Amino acid sequence: MTSDAINAVAERGREIYETQIRPYVEADHHGEFLMINTMTGEYEMAPDEATVTVNALKRFGPGIHFLTVRIGYRAVARLGGGKLV
Repeated sequence: MTSDAINAVAERGREIYETQIRPYVEADHHGEFLMINTMTGEYEMAPDEATVTVNALKRFGPGIHFLTVRIGYRAVARLGGGKLV
């Protein structure tokens, strides 16, 4: 991915999280990990990054563009596109 493509995935993921997901998960799931499929807005949530990655791969398959956040924290845990393996 080019840096412009990476920035676009990050922006889309942040927008989805802030407007569609955060208000519903932050209070009850603080500290958990959430992986957003930035192509569809669907997401997976789990207590740790490994579990959320495995669950997202099973649900969305390889080749997704995604943003992983730790709920209640400002830092992005992982950003990517292409094959999720």
